[in-house]
Amino acid sequence: MSHENCLNCENVPFCNLFQKVDEFEGGELYVLTETINNHIIFPCTALVPLQCAWYMWDAAVDIITEKSHPDEFDPLILLSSQCFYDLKASAVLAFTAHYRNAIQILRPVFENILIGLYFNASLANAGKDDIQELSRRFEMWTEHSKPDIPDYEWLEVMGDDGTPKYKRRLDFKYITKFLRLRGTIDENLEERLSKLQGHLNQYIHINYSNLDVGMGDRCPDNPGVTRFDQDRYNEWIEPFQNIVDLLIISLIPYGVSNTPLGKDAIEGLKELKELDSEHEEQIIINPYLRETIKNLQI
Repeated sequence: MSHENCLNCENVPFCNLFQKVDEFEGGELYVLTETINNHIIFPCTALVPLQCAWYMWDAAVDIITEKSHPDEFDPLILLSSQCFYDLKASAVLAFTAHYRNAIQILRPVFENILIGLYFNASLANAGKDDIQELSRRFEMWTEHSKPDIPDYEWLEVMGDDGTPKYKRRLDFKYITKFLRLRGTIDENLEERLSKLQGHLNQYIHINYSNLDVGMGDRCPDNPGVTRFDQDRYNEWIEPFQNIVDLLIISLIPYGVSNTPLGKDAIEGLKELKELDSEHEEQIIINPYLRETIKNLQI
């Protein structure tokens, strides 16, 4: 078996990433290059907002470094750093027509943002002793995935519901109720988060209609290839842009808009919006991202 041209392997079809089966159906790299070269998909619709969010994240790190004491920590910044790796992976999967898998990756990204917001909201009005305790709890969560939620906090958020301490979880319901009580999110954002959570759950838990094989003739007969599907691509890009927008609006309060990196990010997003207005098909699919870009000021 020759290994001189692996990407076009003639011996193992699953290895032939450039094979063409039909129009926009074949190996992952064939689908990727054909859809981009024919201007059917535009990577900038996903990667420009992601790049700009990264600029904002980088600017936030600089601001924190300048203002913070060495023993302070920022869970949102730490956890959101992982989000960029996962979001880029999600985009690559979508560009190569692995839509279900691309959406599945978005769920832990969403959860990382929520966990970061939870710990940051806890830190917002904490005294020195409280910060040390929160640091211990965060370290415990990172090492064992156990939140160690204090009795007084659980009672404040959930009431006296009889839940044993060992069953307490930093799940979606708890975190959103906590964030509402702390004023971190309002009713509209809570509703948005709830809808996004429900949508992503459909791709994590068994839902036959969202399985590749549950889509009838929209699914290639051969699992060794992929097929471009505009509707499925849009099903991915909308929550992707939604989550990138959540990152952006979570980072703006750090004061990033007044930094060089933050200004570059805003300019990049504004340019994307201008391109969107000139294009026949919408580039910015998610309405929340569209509204955020509209309201951004340098």
